[in-house]
Amino acid sequence: MPVRPPGPPAAELLAAAPPRFTGTLPLWYQLAQTLRTAILGVDHQGATRLPTEVQFAQHYGVSLTTVRQALGSLAATCECLRDPQTSTYVGFRARKAGAYESPLLADRSYL
Repeated sequence: MPVRPPGPPAAELLAAAPPRFTGTLPLWYQLAQTLRTAILGVDHQGATRLPTEVQFAQHYGVSLTTVRQALGSLAATCECLRDPQTSTYVGFRARKAGAYESPLLADRSYL
């Protein structure tokens, strides 16, 4: 599976104006829902690297902790793959057992 650097379509996640978050739900949850909607709205051909945590934090005006918790939530529901050595990726499916069906883990040539 080819891996693309951040850029279209991943750059589209930072192109739109950030939403106004309310105080009714935890901020990380609201951010996770926003990212989930944005990720599902983008066509991913192969694995796509998402923008960095810092870029997300600056764009949405939240802390790194909030971004990490939101991305962790998406990873827990198999909507993205968080590779601590490189970045966060979308564009593959993961098994519910927690073992990813992604060549990203088996073949680290994308590094």
